[in-house]
Parts: sequence; structure tokens; C-alpha cells
Amino acid sequence: MGIDWYIDSDGVGKPAKVGKKKPILLLFPGLGGGSNNMYTHGLAKAAQLRGFKCGTVLYRCAPSVPVTSCRLTASCCWDDVRHVVDYVN
Repeated sequence: MGIDWYIDSDGVGKPAKVGKKKPILLLFPGLGGGSNNMYTHGLAKAAQLRGFKCGTVLYRCAPSVPVTSCRLTASCCWDDVRHVVDYVN
């Protein structure tokens, strides 16, 4: 799994652990599992204008995400969401 962070107005992608912090919005894509679609970009842009740091969660087997486990895809697995949220925290 992975997170595709959107570049904000400060030119920063991944949120900083220290210093200037913004609220984070994680977007979960549809069946395609990637971040390259218009509705995800539209949501991220609207949230960034309201001060959020945005990232799209990339499911297993999404473009540019290496396969590192025997579970290939599980877009409905709540445990995956927990791992992503724990990582961002």
C-alpha cells in the first residue's frame, strides 16, 4: 500500500512531522485503486483550498505500488485503513 501526497501551495508533498502542520485528509479511491482520476483531484484541490494536506491511499496493485505481500488486493479491508492512519499519525 502507499500514499500519493498532493503538492500544496508551499511546494511540499508529504506532511512534516514537526514544524508547520496542517490537518490531513486521506482520500480512498474507487475500484481503480489509484489517484489518477478527476474526482480524486477535485476533492484534493477543494480540501487544499480549505487548508488541508491531502493524500490518496493507494491499494495493493495500484500503479507504482510494489507487491510486497501475498495479499494482492483488499480494498474493503478495515485493517488496511488502520495501518495507513497509524502510519500518518
